[in-house]
Amino acid sequence: MKCLTISLWGHASDLYTCQNTRLKEEIVLSQSGRDNLPDPTKYGLARNNSYCVVAMEFLLTPNNITAFARRQGAKTPIKQGNDFNFDGDEPIEFEDEHTALHFFFPKDYAHAVGDSLSGFANRTSLRRYIYSQGGKHYMLVGVPYNWVTGSPAGTLIIDPTTSVATSEDVWLEDAFNCDSHSAGLLIGTAAGYPKKRTIIKFNIAGSGIPSSATVLNAQMKLYYYSANNGGSGTWVDRWVQAHQLLVNWAEAQAISINRLTGTPWNVSYVGLNDIDAKSAYESTLLCQQNYPRWQSWDLTGLTQKWVNLTATNYGVVLWATNETTDGYDLRFYSSDYTVDTTLRPKLEVI
Repeated sequence: MKCLTISLWGHASDLYTCQNTRLKEEIVLSQSGRDNLPDPTKYGLARNNSYCVVAMEFLLTPNNITAFARRQGAKTPIKQGNDFNFDGDEPIEFEDEHTALHFFFPKDYAHAVGDSLSGFANRTSLRRYIYSQGGKHYMLVGVPYNWVTGSPAGTLIIDPTTSVATSEDVWLEDAFNCDSHSAGLLIGTAAGYPKKRTIIKFNIAGSGIPSSATVLNAQMKLYYYSANNGGSGTWVDRWVQAHQLLVNWAEAQAISINRLTGTPWNVSYVGLNDIDAKSAYESTLLCQQNYPRWQSWDLTGLTQKWVNLTATNYGVVLWATNETTDGYDLRFYSSDYTVDTTLRPKLEVI
């Protein structure tokens, strides 16, 4: 699925989050934007039956994918032939002829900034209207007008979500592939073990972010859940740097000496030499013994190049500048983590 056009009402802005199998597009509505919303009664509409709507045109490929709404556990078709017809707030799944899930829309909500502290007690579900006209497909995502105007003062987040191809991530350690070894990404060195680096890539090209978009801010976030000392290491803080990768690699094939089976890195563990990866880092972050928590690397400039297609997206490599010093290795959840998928790596783009 690719979003072709997105229309927002005034004073609203986009926040994109690239995750494992999803692209989250959150609409941020400031208090000034709420104050400037037109009154529906001026157009002969009742306030309690009006919605603030995000409208988008989308292209579905391949065309033979089927779509279902999840209603009370059952799958209800919402696409007949090439035409969509859906109005509701249920999750939607897109499958191929073999019933393999390609992507999905989960049930989505609008909430106020800071609502997580109250368990999102004031959130409201979003309503979707999906239809086809003239051979094109459209989706309207609406949040009740009365909820927008009646919520406590402050910024609101309207959270429609689309799904994209899986990102790739793996850590490099010695001469074996770590893809299936665990649901973690490791960086640094535990006492008595080889050093570890992580490579990670998000599918920007398939995300639906328009290539003409201006990236105001992009943060790569990994959930730092633990660290390991190999049984004897002493804690040392580690600066972890993110460098742009310049060559292709495969999650299931990459090891410390090879990026693809039979194709070596120019330098083992990814050379920071402007051949395997840029010698200059994009972002650096100090990791201390303060897990669990999110850690964030600023990839604004690089993400802009990926979005505008002025740089090929091979992802980034993460390494600790004192990786030759035994201590603890740093551990982050990977895209294979299943206990809580919200803790998988993500790229938040505004």
